[in-house]
Amino acid sequence: PLLACILGFFTRYIAGDQTDSSKYIFSLNENIPAFLFMSVVCALFFGLTLSAEEIIKDRKILERERFLDLSRYSYLHSKITVLFFISAIQMLSFIVVSKWILEINSLTFSYFIILFSTACFANMLGLNISASLNSVVTIYITIPFILVPQLLLSGVIVKFDKLHRSIANDEYVSVAGDIMVSRWAYEALAVNQFTNNDYQQHFYNIDRKLSNITYYKDYLIPSVINEMELPEDKQNKKIIINTLKDISIKWDIPITIENNHQEQSIAILKDLKFKLNILFDKMFEQNETIKSNLINRLGEREFALLKENNFNDALSEELLNTQNIDKIKKGRDKFIRIMEPVYSEPTHNFGRTQLYSSKKIFAGMEIETFWFNTFIIWLATSVLYLLLLYNSLSKCIAYLSSFNKKRT
Repeated sequence: PLLACILGFFTRYIAGDQTDSSKYIFSLNENIPAFLFMSVVCALFFGLTLSAEEIIKDRKILERERFLDLSRYSYLHSKITVLFFISAIQMLSFIVVSKWILEINSLTFSYFIILFSTACFANMLGLNISASLNSVVTIYITIPFILVPQLLLSGVIVKFDKLHRSIANDEYVSVAGDIMVSRWAYEALAVNQFTNNDYQQHFYNIDRKLSNITYYKDYLIPSVINEMELPEDKQNKKIIINTLKDISIKWDIPITIENNHQEQSIAILKDLKFKLNILFDKMFEQNETIKSNLINRLGEREFALLKENNFNDALSEELLNTQNIDKIKKGRDKFIRIMEPVYSEPTHNFGRTQLYSSKKIFAGMEIETFWFNTFIIWLATSVLYLLLLYNSLSKCIAYLSSFNKKRT
């Protein structure tokens, strides 16, 4: 709770007159993305420091009990149960206090699910370290080497497309980022706060449709038409074929450049753009109708307060990528969407997307990012549990040590 007070106090940004505390408006607080990221960092730090000494301090007792043939399974589960319980209390108190200070309405349960899951992962990671290393000093030297990659490869401090070329990926989060729990936890918090708050939940579905229509009619279709009008080369043709295939599947229209049908394909694309403009106008009218109904039901003042108290502008800018003037870029074999990643449509069948996508696809099923990311965090926690149960990390370190001794 004390750390929540400190974090909440320093991130409670008041726009305009800084001396008037009554003017705090959640929607204008530019520090909400930083708060979400620091919440993930706190969960990792709490979990690691809580569990890092739990097994190593019992080493003498464990040596004695080994001769008594007592259950390692029961010993570990007693540790895990207590640690998870303490982490639950820590995360719940952290969330309640910080949300109260920053006036974050609703979503308490979803915050707790993500931060508690992250803390449990850190608990299991700390227990593995505690069971494998030989001294407390070594453990606390190791913790920064664990936390720093989690911070660096979360997608917040360094964007994934700005990483070293060998690990960067223009279309998806890099593999290096995908193995970091901080990436999954922060994305889940940010996307859930943006899509499921009391204001945006009324508009999210229609806004997503409007965004995807805009992407196709204003960026993808003009880009592929321009590409078709350029002199043909191998890469150029591959990009055109893949893009036309995606458009054909998405909008259920037969379109190809094979058999010298290029002019016909361009005509089909222009016709599709015309139809999408009409569809966009209809969707926009629906969006305005939803807004009008809310205003009629709540009143203009209450509607304005609903947005002020739930929709954060800084988080919106981050998830909609509004600061990037590029909306689309040409990749090696396809066009890559850059605009409004939170509204993007996933294409990879095993959950890979760009950062902040609000949906994931797994085995043909579309899953909300919040639940998919929570599953990934618990999957990582389960892997660490199995490693701890079979003492795998300790055995690996012992093997490497013996191998080095043989070489020397």
